[in-house]
Amino acid sequence: MKKQRLTVGYRARILPPESAEDGFWRRAYAGHEVLLLERSHGANEFQAMVLGEGTNLPLKRRNETTVLDQVAWIPETDLVLVDTNLEANLNFIDWYQLNEDKFCPACGRWFPNNGLQGHSCPNKKCPSNSE
Repeated sequence: MKKQRLTVGYRARILPPESAEDGFWRRAYAGHEVLLLERSHGANEFQAMVLGEGTNLPLKRRNETTVLDQVAWIPETDLVLVDTNLEANLNFIDWYQLNEDKFCPACGRWFPNNGLQGHSCPNKKCPSNSE
């Protein structure tokens, strides 16, 4: 059976490393799922949104553990397809990109008043609250 090619909007999982020579992405994020944001021109690599471990559908909004990082460029050979649910995946990507600045930059907690004078992060243990 031929492996299905990946494309923007798909959800994939980063494969575990098989040897010491495997790429950074396999060592750093093995087992994490990603949402594919952009495909490189001709290199079969992706810019991706790294999801938290154990993240399942539906993707949780306003949750600091849903999106751990955004990275570039993960080789397609380091990824395996999880789902092709473009509607759900693209809806989450669009929502997150519109609301990314509403998360606390220090701890990742949902903080819609981020940047407004007189407001501090709602996470009492946030490093920004001890400054």
